[in-house]
Amino acid sequence: MSIGSNRSCEMKYSVRFLAIYSAAALGLIFALGHSGLDEARTAKGVVLPDDSCFVYRGDLDHSDGGVPVNIVDVIYLVDYLFFGGPPPVCEAEGDVDASGAINVADLTYLVDYLFFGGPPPPPRPGKDYVVYFKDDVSGGGMCYGYHPLTSQVDSFSLPAGAWWGMTVSSDGTILYVVAKNDIILVVDLDTETIITELPYEAKGGVAVSPDGQLVAILGDDLYILNTSDYSLVFHDTSKVLNGVFSSDGRSLYCTADQTGTGSYHAYKVDLENDFLVTREWFADGMVVRILPSVDQQKWFLYLCCSDFCSFFEVYDVECDSIIFSEFITPGGGYMALTPDGKYLFYTNPGGLLFGPPPPSSFTAFDVEANDIYQVISTAGIPDCMPMPEYFPVGEIAITPDGRWLIGLGAVGCGGPFLLNINTMEIEDCFFWNGKALICLTCQNSP
Repeated sequence: MSIGSNRSCEMKYSVRFLAIYSAAALGLIFALGHSGLDEARTAKGVVLPDDSCFVYRGDLDHSDGGVPVNIVDVIYLVDYLFFGGPPPVCEAEGDVDASGAINVADLTYLVDYLFFGGPPPPPRPGKDYVVYFKDDVSGGGMCYGYHPLTSQVDSFSLPAGAWWGMTVSSDGTILYVVAKNDIILVVDLDTETIITELPYEAKGGVAVSPDGQLVAILGDDLYILNTSDYSLVFHDTSKVLNGVFSSDGRSLYCTADQTGTGSYHAYKVDLENDFLVTREWFADGMVVRILPSVDQQKWFLYLCCSDFCSFFEVYDVECDSIIFSEFITPGGGYMALTPDGKYLFYTNPGGLLFGPPPPSSFTAFDVEANDIYQVISTAGIPDCMPMPEYFPVGEIAITPDGRWLIGLGAVGCGGPFLLNINTMEIEDCFFWNGKALICLTCQNSP
């Protein structure tokens, strides 16, 4: 048989399957009666912008919960294609096969999936959330934006160096840059221009709330401001560092030195309870970093007990007790929590140039199981370091969709690298010779 006749056969069977599936869908509608058609027509009345509504392909009535793709969606699509019914509430959700158009092929795909064991509709394409960092060798003025999905890197310069760090806003449009002359530069990332300057010393960093309404400035004092007009909401004279808002934006967590003696402890501001301040000290060392779980029932702590000696610990708030503890050397690491609260990652970079050599690895902690999930090796990753067999990890950040972890080498040496959180495998890495990359930041809301 010739190749041409094979293709003719394949086309004949494709048409046959298309006819069978379409007929099956129409038969289901008429079997259900006009009540099913009416239900689909009245499910939603307004077409929404794709960026704000796209959740599941095939969820034509945009039910978005429980079982989002079901027979009602088949009815909705047939009504739209053959009976003049309303278009899908979210156009991209009607493009079941991700072809870029809505037609009878989408009906075939949907019926095949629901009734004949066919493949599920392709997932929503991931957004390419930009992760920012700076080059410390350039004097702090050169900043970079790394796109995880495309590996594209943008660069722009600022007139003042980000000596004490930088933080991107929750929606990814603003960059708060802690400059060397005790001011905070508010940078529009679309135009790469300075919008305004905030006259605050922020050597402890900047934190933004997930809803984008508040910004916390940390240093010798704590200031919490409204982002609408940067008016003052709360002020405390405690020296504070390394702040982070809770997932619901109702609390601010950081480390604090109340007496100025270097006795850093956990510090929490309850923003919905008259700015009530809670302080906690821990026996195994001073608190260097703190992250709350999504429900705030656990605190993840990075403690320093002496030179090159640290602990990673989990504190149960209700039980007022440490429920997990791991001794770490040389320590001095960072932590990042996935948006769903499933995994907590922490690093162990030390000082690199002094003290015990740090490992070429970092750790994924299973929050629900309250145990280490996996120690992820970074040894032998191509293109990360001149000597790829040795690659200790420093700063880390997670994209707000929870898909990617981005990391930098210890003390700015090496990276960035890209970890697929679903597979726990590193998929991309490159090394910039002559640069020290630090101040890693990514928006905290999708």
